[in-house]
Amino acid sequence: SIALKIIARRSCADALRWLKEGLSPLVLELHLPHLHKKRMTEQLNIDAHLKIAEFMEEFTDVRGLYGASWYYDPCVKDISPHLAFFHDFSVSNGASIFNVGSDAAAITDAVCSSEKRRRLYEGGEYLPKRYARFWRSESIVQWAAKVGN
Repeated sequence: SIALKIIARRSCADALRWLKEGLSPLVLELHLPHLHKKRMTEQLNIDAHLKIAEFMEEFTDVRGLYGASWYYDPCVKDISPHLAFFHDFSVSNGASIFNVGSDAAAITDAVCSSEKRRRLYEGGEYLPKRYARFWRSESIVQWAAKVGN
């Protein structure tokens, strides 16, 4: 699985501990969909995760959720505050986030739709980095129960 490859490549102590605590190879990998000229909002993000929680309640062999992107980078909230919810929502509700590093795809993805991020990158003031997010099924279900789905 790609999640296991990223953990192995980074050899992060926290990620290894997460694996030892029971991550099976069966995790969902989340991709941000193309929204056809709409913006991803905090409410759309919440709604999507409520659906994921419903799925996880039914399919209990799924151990967690995985995704990796530049928008989980904690510094994004200073550069693009309207995207801060990606990182903040995840961390405040039980997900673990790990720096995977920078690569050409992370840079392209981060700067392609923002003149500000592109300008900061070209000026050497911002280096987009990919962060991996791992979120256990139990935590997602517990979060959804608190929200009152």
